[in-house]
Amino acid sequence: MATTTSEVGTTPQPSRAALAAAITTALTDAGISRLEASKRTHIPRETFYRKCRAGSPFDSDELAALADTLGITVSALVARAEQVAA
Repeated sequence: MATTTSEVGTTPQPSRAALAAAITTALTDAGISRLEASKRTHIPRETFYRKCRAGSPFDSDELAALADTLGITVSALVARAEQVAA
């Protein structure tokens, strides 16, 4: 999967699809369903499902809530996405 360049600098960022795939894998590894994750993060179910299909990006607050739900840091979640993109 591809990476994109952030608007702030030239550091490559994982694509929306890579991040969605990393989140889905992390949830599966943790034994947390998408429905349960949407409840824990207070992201409406349909919105959460759309974002997991890479239909729209997760914002920073949502990534923080997801990382908290998974018991990892946002940077660890992004690192997983970078591995998916490689």
